[in-house]
Amino acid sequence: MLPYILFLLIFFLSGSSPVSGQVDPDKNGSLGQLSLAEKWIVQQVSSGKVADLQQHFGQGEKFRQVRARFLVKLLTDGLEGVRIPYPGIRIMQAVVTGSFDLENAEVNHWVELLDCRFQGEVNFRDCLFKKGLTLSRDQFAQKVEMQRLRVLLSANISESIFQQPLDLWRAQIGGVLIADGLRSEDASTGANFSSMTVSQAVFFRKAVFMGPVNFSGSKIGDVGLFIGTAFAGPVDFFGAEIGSQLVIMQGQFRAAANFGNVHVGSQFIADGARFHHPSEPVNFNGLRVSHSAAFRGTAFAGPVNFVTAAIGSELQFDGARFENTSQEVNFNNLKVSQHAFFRGANFHGPVDFIGADIGGEFVAIKSRFLCPSQAVNLKEIKVGATAYFWEATCSGGIDLSGAKLLNATIGFAAENSGSIIGLTLENAVVERVLKIEHIQIGQLAARKLTVKDGAYLTGVRFQEKADLRETSFSLLNFQEVAWPDRDDSLWLEGMTYQSVSAGEGGDDWKVLLAWLDQGRYDSRNYNLLETFFKQGGHKDRADAVFIQGKRRQVQEKWWRPDNLATLFFWDLLAGYGRRPERTFWISLVIVFIGMLVFDERSFDPTFVSQWNWLRQEGKAKTVVFRFFLSLDQFLPGIDLGLAKLWQLSQISFRELVYYHFHKISGWILIPIGLAAIYSQFK
Repeated sequence: MLPYILFLLIFFLSGSSPVSGQVDPDKNGSLGQLSLAEKWIVQQVSSGKVADLQQHFGQGEKFRQVRARFLVKLLTDGLEGVRIPYPGIRIMQAVVTGSFDLENAEVNHWVELLDCRFQGEVNFRDCLFKKGLTLSRDQFAQKVEMQRLRVLLSANISESIFQQPLDLWRAQIGGVLIADGLRSEDASTGANFSSMTVSQAVFFRKAVFMGPVNFSGSKIGDVGLFIGTAFAGPVDFFGAEIGSQLVIMQGQFRAAANFGNVHVGSQFIADGARFHHPSEPVNFNGLRVSHSAAFRGTAFAGPVNFVTAAIGSELQFDGARFENTSQEVNFNNLKVSQHAFFRGANFHGPVDFIGADIGGEFVAIKSRFLCPSQAVNLKEIKVGATAYFWEATCSGGIDLSGAKLLNATIGFAAENSGSIIGLTLENAVVERVLKIEHIQIGQLAARKLTVKDGAYLTGVRFQEKADLRETSFSLLNFQEVAWPDRDDSLWLEGMTYQSVSAGEGGDDWKVLLAWLDQGRYDSRNYNLLETFFKQGGHKDRADAVFIQGKRRQVQEKWWRPDNLATLFFWDLLAGYGRRPERTFWISLVIVFIGMLVFDERSFDPTFVSQWNWLRQEGKAKTVVFRFFLSLDQFLPGIDLGLAKLWQLSQISFRELVYYHFHKISGWILIPIGLAAIYSQFK
């Protein structure tokens, strides 16, 4: 037994291998004599074991050095007499010297080079690994070129450090690519994964990139995980395709980031990510996500672009922060098939949603739009369900001009009312219900607004201006609303509605009339309200509205003589034809006064002597006589036979003055009364 052990020891010290395949240096070309470490690697690999050089040779790098040319020969079956068993080539803690060149080579074995340090350049261009490749926890001092590298199974470069550029342009990985904890330290060229194809998933969790990173045009069959990854330089994913999920949660982006035209088969998740640069753009232009996209708690320090992005289900920005006060956040022509959530989001600068198309709800509950110089720009936005701006801070106001909404709710809870500088709803269309509640609005611009169902305004105060010209409502209901009290600040011209209400009480119609009086004059407004009351069976209210409308028309230029006459004779005496009873009662009063003034003693005595009942001075008869006498004097064009018997020469001066007043009143009141009655029939 002892001689056999001594024989093995001599073989080991002499560099010979006790395995069946022995290496002949003369048959390995320019490789020459193998080093002790290389011989030991051959021994371990040939036995199907892991070659851990540090475990065998200790910490010193001198004894762990391996020539790159040796590894090339080993990986490509260039060492005669060496057969690699199924476990493949597994080497740990090697220090690889020289350039590692596998360009155009084919590697038939599993290859694992763990915790190794490569001192020279690494070239895997157009190399084919028919099984897997692992370069985990390795250090690469020079550039690593892997253009068009092909790995039929999986590749692992996790926790490896690349001090110079890393290039995997058009690389093809048949399984997964694992790069968790990877460090790319080259600040100028960085890492290139453009046009790379990975059949399954890629993992870059907590990876660190000190320079630019390029994933443009890459194709990932399943999931791309970049959780907690740090990007110090610009990142480019333009045109990348991910079959299922792209996850950049908690990612740190310190330069420009381009996700333009990225296609994601299911979900894009960027919760908690932070884009630090205040001026470099973050681009999601043309992003396509088949299901949902989430940016909950994500922070953007610079400009953001989601122009023409398309989300198949939900878009979530709850708690997101857009921190730049001058750079724009652009969602123009964004398309979301279901809901868009911005609950508690903060926008410190301008934001645009022009032409966005939201299939479900647009929710901006407790969001803060803090740019004072520009309104939240929602021009021509489409919302298939309800647009909520509830308890939202909008320092520059809200612009919904040209919007098409199913429902819209704007305002605050009653106990927590708020304010906005302006609300623009010009040419907007609300298919069902518009609610504006408990809010103070500086200026309302709602010209040509259409609400096809009901518009409900509750506890709203308009401060400076309210423009409702040419608006159209099926139902308009406002309660506890304060309209602008400045001159020429409430515009209602051309407004139409089928039903209108200012509360539940019996005097709400007076509020409506006062509302019209407060606005700029337009006869159409009074005609419409009059028709509404008339159709509801409230003729008295309709008449009051008609009178007030006519009165305002005359009062616009009250100083004109014809208008002054109209105000006195047609307005005061007959209510523009709607109060004919006024002339009757006034006329009756004048006739009664005439009964007191016109004494029968002023008649011609010759005729009076023939009326025995007058001489008998019966009181009732006298009253009747005086009534008809006064009436005969009052009625123009009608002769009762009494007035012509009455002698003017027999009366006093005062009676004469009243006589003329009596006659003139009749000439005025009777035609006015007849005209008023005629207008009623008409």
